[in-house]
Amino acid sequence: MAEYNAWGSYQPGAASQRGDTWSGSSTWQASGGNSWSEPSASKASWDNHRSGSTWDTAGGSSSSWSACDATSWADKAPAIKKLEWKDIQLVPIEKNFYQEHPIVAGRSDEEVNELRRIHDIEVLNGTIVSADGVKDVPKPITTFEEASFPEWILSRLNMIGFKDPTAIQIQVWPVALQGRDLIGIAETGSGKTVAYVLPMLVHIVAQEELKPGEGPVGVVLCPTRELTIQIDEVVRDFSGLSGIKSVAIYGGGDVKQQGARLQDKNDVVVACPGRFIQLLNDGYSNLNRVTYVVLDEADEMLNESFGEQIELILGQVRPERQMLMFSATWKKDVQTLARAYCTASEGMEPVMIRVGGDKLAVCRNVKQQVLACENYEDKYQALVKAIRRSKCDKNGSQHKCLVFARSQKTVDDIVWRLQSEDHMEVEGMHAGKKMTDRLWVLHELRHGHLSCVISTACLGRGHDISRVRYVINFDAPETIEDYIHRVGRTGRAGETGFAMTFMTPRDVQLADPLVMILESIGQQVEPKLQEMASQARGTWTTNEAWGDYKDESGAPSAWGRYKPATSEEEKPVQIQTADQWHTNPQEAEPENRFS
Repeated sequence: MAEYNAWGSYQPGAASQRGDTWSGSSTWQASGGNSWSEPSASKASWDNHRSGSTWDTAGGSSSSWSACDATSWADKAPAIKKLEWKDIQLVPIEKNFYQEHPIVAGRSDEEVNELRRIHDIEVLNGTIVSADGVKDVPKPITTFEEASFPEWILSRLNMIGFKDPTAIQIQVWPVALQGRDLIGIAETGSGKTVAYVLPMLVHIVAQEELKPGEGPVGVVLCPTRELTIQIDEVVRDFSGLSGIKSVAIYGGGDVKQQGARLQDKNDVVVACPGRFIQLLNDGYSNLNRVTYVVLDEADEMLNESFGEQIELILGQVRPERQMLMFSATWKKDVQTLARAYCTASEGMEPVMIRVGGDKLAVCRNVKQQVLACENYEDKYQALVKAIRRSKCDKNGSQHKCLVFARSQKTVDDIVWRLQSEDHMEVEGMHAGKKMTDRLWVLHELRHGHLSCVISTACLGRGHDISRVRYVINFDAPETIEDYIHRVGRTGRAGETGFAMTFMTPRDVQLADPLVMILESIGQQVEPKLQEMASQARGTWTTNEAWGDYKDESGAPSAWGRYKPATSEEEKPVQIQTADQWHTNPQEAEPENRFS
């Protein structure tokens, strides 16, 4: 037990000054930050929920140590039981609030089809059968007024400065206000948060008011604490004079404080699944009144193994609730989840709304480039040049730049070098940093005080940060889904963004799907990337695919330094692509270049 001397002597049922909980039985207890348990089977375990690390020893004879990124932590609470709703008296609910605007009602089928074509919207399961006969999915709207929102929402939209609905919003709002289950497949930065939040607020104010001790009406589940906080802020922004209250629940925060806030009368809970289950098990709340559920970033939650936790939570929600799922991809596990839970529309088929295509929803507003690099130092020098060209090397810049690296160590190294060697004003963000530090970085970045942040994947999904014009993948993501989400940090709300990805021979597996993505949105594919894709398909040898790239125009190579196996001397680094980032708005934007 020498490993735990720093935590004090083990005392069953006692709480240390660090806010930790100790247990001497097989019963799981909620912990402030760390927990010690010694079950009856003589297997002891120590969990650090802040760092995401676990130590186990069976019978005290052996031990093993494993560490994981704590961007999202998995909770070890026992499974909450699925409720038998036939034995529970339920409060009546109302779900259909949609009143078709006369202008919308007057649109012909041809006009509706053209509107969906212009916005690249595809609607599936488009027919329903009800007592009144066959009805189509509601027609898309074009203005906030056509959505028939109450005045307090319209005034708030105007006050915040929203101009026009986005593509996902013009079709989701009529469907969601009709009370239907839906699945939204859309690119990041499409405005999906507002797409589901506003109908949720309309839904909540129409229900019977909550009584003390009753749980929320609306629940939003998402994969990361940062996204949880962001969504909660959106809910608060639009609640206005409605009196709707919201709370954010996520790992890393104080359990008792979050539990106390959850016990208050909250109409909306925005939560990471693990911590939410923990607080439900501890009796801080219940889901008996929940009638509006959103799964945001559903594909990422499944990637993070939250599937079982999602099922546990949904098992506590009444079966006739309204369910909305949003995802950037439509993979098999997402489809399975949708088929299992998007079923409660009472005679109305669930609706799938796809914006931007049926496979991978990549943002068309982002001009994307790939820069081939031979090693770490090549990438670092290219990064320095790119950040300077973007003019994001000092705080308070007009635009912002996000740089993604694979590991916490790489993030720390890049930040240290950029600050000490190149005198840039940058900050780092990853799960190894304290929660207060991470929230500070997000706050400073959102409010324009920070211009450049180096981060692991914890900033790669879901975050809506204004004025991010540049995204740099210092380390290429391992999957095309992660690439889509990272690149989606820019080009949001109709703005043009620019993304650059550094690729080395180890990243060749990304080349083929990346070529398909670029071709699908009509962007130029560099010959070098085509060669890498051919290598990935087995039609090129490594030396052929990674030999010297020669531009037929005679211009210096934009692909950096590569030497074939027979080359006897190393060629100088040439990275013209990074040089061609412009910031002067008067300059013409070259095709597929940062500007």
